[in-house]
Amino acid sequence: MKRLLFSAAVLGGALLAGCGGSSAPSGPAAAAVTIKNFAFSPTPLTVRTGTKVTWTQQDSTVHTVTAVDGSFDSGNLSQGQSFSRTFSTAGTFMYRCNIHQYMTATVVVS
Repeated sequence: MKRLLFSAAVLGGALLAGCGGSSAPSGPAAAAVTIKNFAFSPTPLTVRTGTKVTWTQQDSTVHTVTAVDGSFDSGNLSQGQSFSRTFSTAGTFMYRCNIHQYMTATVVVS
């Protein structure tokens, strides 16, 4: 009988522990883009609305992260610098490096 009660108590405790959820709100979503070897990676990048995207510049040459429609522009980024933007509306956002305009990429926000 004691063995049965002990087993029931252990099983009940395990079930209760499994039902516990985190009460802490999750933070905003984040995504990363690398600028390396004269390219943005990944592209396309698909994210949800509200996602903060951070571009990190790893080349020794200066680059920019500039929206084709002019909605955002990082200015010149030297090696090791970053630029972030939060995408609050859905859409397809094409961007490029203004210095090396063959460097193009896309963020798709859904």
